[in-house]
Amino acid sequence: MTEKAFVLDSFKLTYPDGRTIGPWTFSLERGQAGALRGPSGSGKTSLLHSLAGLDPDGFGPITTSGHRHVTAPVDLLFEKPFLQILGPSVKDELSAAEASSWLPPESRKREREWLLEAFSLDSLWDRPVRELSEGERQKLALACLFLRSPALLLLDQPASSLDQKGQEALKGAIERIAAGGKAAFVADPDWKRFMPPDAEGLSLFPKASSLPKGVSEARLFDGPGDREAGSGETLLEFEGLEIRRGGRTVVRDISGRVGRGEIIALVGDNGSGKSSLLLTIAGLLKPGSGQLTRTYRRERLLRRARPALMLQEALWHLSGKSVKGELAWAGKRSSRRGGVLPEPLVSLLGLEASFERPGLLLSRGEMQRVALAMAMLRNEPLVCLDEPLRFLWDQERKTIGRVFQAARNWGLSLLIASPVEELLPWTDQVWRLTRGRMEICRNTSACDNSVTQSSLAPSGAP
Repeated sequence: MTEKAFVLDSFKLTYPDGRTIGPWTFSLERGQAGALRGPSGSGKTSLLHSLAGLDPDGFGPITTSGHRHVTAPVDLLFEKPFLQILGPSVKDELSAAEASSWLPPESRKREREWLLEAFSLDSLWDRPVRELSEGERQKLALACLFLRSPALLLLDQPASSLDQKGQEALKGAIERIAAGGKAAFVADPDWKRFMPPDAEGLSLFPKASSLPKGVSEARLFDGPGDREAGSGETLLEFEGLEIRRGGRTVVRDISGRVGRGEIIALVGDNGSGKSSLLLTIAGLLKPGSGQLTRTYRRERLLRRARPALMLQEALWHLSGKSVKGELAWAGKRSSRRGGVLPEPLVSLLGLEASFERPGLLLSRGEMQRVALAMAMLRNEPLVCLDEPLRFLWDQERKTIGRVFQAARNWGLSLLIASPVEELLPWTDQVWRLTRGRMEICRNTSACDNSVTQSSLAPSGAP
């Protein structure tokens, strides 16, 4: 009989406010990969933490009931990978993982070399961790976990910041784990991209749809839009831009223009400079050379304005207030009257159930939607969004796609960074960063003829 990696029998978690998630009945055998599926806030992270022997996140003690039995040595990838990277450099972190590995000593070096190449970390061997991008840190955390190679790996959102090559490496690493008689249990909305087609599954989706009913993106904005009135208007342009971070040049001699009412996808591999470019456009990072001009003004203050910015880490936007308080603060900073209406936006993003809860106690997907709402409520003509769709399941992404298209039709411009080209079907331009340079395509099909229509595109998208 095949040995079980873990067993759940009518297992559930109850929070201090009375909210209960579960019960779950499920088991995973060694040599298998399992997918934990469910929308943000459904309890995926809490269940993984419980399996790892950690107290699930909550405002006070969380009680458990039912049966939970983990029969294998276990290791967990947190959904915030930077929390488990302790070494000062890539070399130090991987060396520590190799020293504590469950693999036989004669196999450790061979596995380390495979992971270095697969996750594109060989060129970063001496790089300080503080200089890595979010995606590169995620690759490092994954490589260390697979190098330690416990009998049961629990992976929380492992592909959230990975580029295409990183997802391929993740798929290969999971296959190697399963072939070696070990188990992997993965919670990620994009699990089909890197998990075996025969992966066992535990679904946390509610029986009834949790999507908002009767809410239309047509009600999202107050008053008529100004896209037609501002047709052809330039909001921002830059020329010969060079950006340096951590003593190295990230991008060099790039030029671009953002017009009124455009959606622009900023794509590129991990470490290609997407976040650095967004920070520079938003005025938080000073360019090394070149010229960047914002050609619009705040309507209330009649001065040059910075674009609204959603950072890659949604946690950095939250101050400890309730969701209601966070959104009210963002609305007070609005650059103009009219624009996005808070109530329809809250309903479309599915935040009503979390309205009175502290933002810091939400799931990563819920935090992501709160941070997105805060950026949209700024009502700036240009909104920069750094990976706004990660941690979100398909239906949530489709709804946000509708919000983006409604914003474009009203006259807002969106610059959206993503490590994969999932935004191509409904964008006006694609800016692709590769080795410090930038290619601009205005015909998205010409950028990549192999790209098929994404599940993110609303029905009827081109």
